[in-house]
Amino acid sequence: FQTGQQLAARISDRIHVIDTKTCSVGLGLIVREAAKEARAGGALQSIIDGIDRRIRSTRSLLCVDTLKYLI
Repeated sequence: FQTGQQLAARISDRIHVIDTKTCSVGLGLIVREAAKEARAGGALQSIIDGIDRRIRSTRSLLCVDTLKYLI
């Protein structure tokens, strides 16, 4: 995330790096909806607000057989 922010600052002020606080399916769903809004011509701030709203409402639940690889 921090690397993304640093690179975006160097490249363009049109790049927005957002910490979704999730990964895998949760991240994919947030990105998919943001992309839909962008393709439909949504305003940048509206897209960012939608992402923020989805971040707050996204939850992840996982079950593992062992904690061995989570440490």
